[in-house]
Amino acid sequence: METLKIENLIRMKILILITFLFGFQSAHCQVNNKDDEQIYFLMGLMNDYLGRVYSPNDPAKKYFITDFYSSEQKALEAFVSAIKTSQMKISDFEISKDGEVDIPAYTTISSEKFINLFNQFYRFKKADYKYEDKKGKEFSFYWGIIKYSKFKNNTHKKLFLKGAFIRSGSITLDGNYQYVYSNPISKHNLTTRFLNSLGCKILEYKEITETIPASVTIIFKPTEELKNFLIY
Repeated sequence: METLKIENLIRMKILILITFLFGFQSAHCQVNNKDDEQIYFLMGLMNDYLGRVYSPNDPAKKYFITDFYSSEQKALEAFVSAIKTSQMKISDFEISKDGEVDIPAYTTISSEKFINLFNQFYRFKKADYKYEDKKGKEFSFYWGIIKYSKFKNNTHKKLFLKGAFIRSGSITLDGNYQYVYSNPISKHNLTTRFLNSLGCKILEYKEITETIPASVTIIFKPTEELKNFLIY
């Protein structure tokens, strides 16, 4: 009888442990899912001018995430706010301004801890030439193109489109919606594919290569669901 009580006690402890571990794992997965969804919004806010440049051997740029021009203050604030509401800590990011204190020329965001998280969304190709820093030292670098395959469902696509709309979108005088990208490498392609897959109507796709910088304009009519989602 005593042996039976001990065995039952052991079974109860094992059951409690399994229940605890399952609950912890579920909670942990929910946290990770929240983080994953935030990163898709942040990817929409990334600068795609001439693509993503990754220079792992340059001490000044190896942790570079993205930058924002002085005219993109709303996009910068959205980027910082998204980090603060995720499991990432804003203290793990370095935010530096170049230019005047009140009106910076641009703001650079870097992170040693999360550089790999952002880089995993890109397919990189090594450039066939090097660049010089201010001291004349040469560094090799890589061009990055966003991977379509990283966006697994409609929520990921909508979050990307929302981030991109905050940075590069607007409503035209006739009530249509548009994205305007300068010298883009991959965001314009993803934008078009995502809009089509979500049931939006592309009214005009205009690519201008004769100007500096070149530009791509995508004018579209969003679904009612996406229209409400895009407004920030």
